[in-house]
Amino acid sequence: MPTREVLLGPELFAFESKRHWVNKGRSWYAPYRPHEHVTLDALGRVVASGAEFARAERDTAYPVRVYLIDPDGEPRGLTPEQMSAELRRRWGDG
Repeated sequence: MPTREVLLGPELFAFESKRHWVNKGRSWYAPYRPHEHVTLDALGRVVASGAEFARAERDTAYPVRVYLIDPDGEPRGLTPEQMSAELRRRWGDG
């Protein structure tokens, strides 16, 4: 599977549950193009479909947070494990 490294910009918004995504997702994502943001669950996994929002619910991986992608930033080359640790640190869980 191909990989892509991105530098996270500021957090745009977060979903506390799948129901929250169902109710607010369309309007909250509307101002942004798909290539401008990345959606990550609490385990650091990319969330890009309804099935992945359901997986986050099943795995107790909420909140799901949406970040702008910093187009001018240099990728930091984090492994998935390092990315998860970095996200936990940012969110005060690690």
